[in-house]
Amino acid sequence: MKKKCVNENCEIGGSHRLREMTHVGNTKGGIEIWVYGENWRHSQGPAPHIHFIKKRRKNGTRGCLSLKDAAYFNHGNRYKATLDSAELEDIIDFLKKYIDVDEYGFFVGMTNYKKCCMYWNSNNDKYQMRRQEMPDYSVING
Repeated sequence: MKKKCVNENCEIGGSHRLREMTHVGNTKGGIEIWVYGENWRHSQGPAPHIHFIKKRRKNGTRGCLSLKDAAYFNHGNRYKATLDSAELEDIIDFLKKYIDVDEYGFFVGMTNYKKCCMYWNSNNDKYQMRRQEMPDYSVING
């Protein structure tokens, strides 16, 4: 995602890909999955998590899921949306999906969950996550 650089002295023309946020992809139901970095607008803290956006607009419905546990991640007063059972299943299917097409060949054979974990580690130097299996998110709303 191209963004205008916030650094007025940017040497590459004032527009480039920001390292602090990564769009992982969209679920079949259109929910966007993002990983934000430690230098984004608000500190992401030590708990690895992903952001989901149900409707992409300025005041879209946004929430977070922990990458380490089957739980919503509490971001204080921000990103408090939860998922109904169909939306949760949509996200679980997306995270379990193996990537079979990748323009550059980096992620082929990797699940979207592992891709999220990799993006978390590359964007959050202070709070690295160790490799683990995907939590059973189906128990969240139980």
